[in-house]
Amino acid sequence: MISRAAPTADRRNLVSDTRGAVSIEFGLVIGLLIMIIVATVEFGRALAARSEMSHALGRVTRVVNLNSTTTTGAVVGMLEEYLDGYDERELDVDITQVSGTNFMEVSVEFPFMVSIPLMQDTEVMLRVATRAPMVSPIQ
Repeated sequence: MISRAAPTADRRNLVSDTRGAVSIEFGLVIGLLIMIIVATVEFGRALAARSEMSHALGRVTRVVNLNSTTTTGAVVGMLEEYLDGYDERELDVDITQVSGTNFMEVSVEFPFMVSIPLMQDTEVMLRVATRAPMVSPIQ
């Protein structure tokens, strides 16, 4: 006579067997973990680029304050020189006089590509601006 208890016990053992559960859970979570790590690295790259732009703008503002004959073209040239790792054609420099004051606003804008796996590449505009006393005429 064949015992019917054996298949039921095998099923119970199969359901209660947890060997390999950690591997399955890890496989489900690893993709999300990699996306978070890459997104963190991309965010750090964007912050580093913005910091470099801010530093270059500070250097240019100091030159303008020390040299009253600095022209707008010279300011743009200095920014392009300080930000030599960027494509000059995509670097947008804007210099305007703040109305009713003796200040000028200098801003730099640059498109930054953010690439995260499994997501569409996105272009983010990084912009840095500062106001400085206008000791030279805007030309």
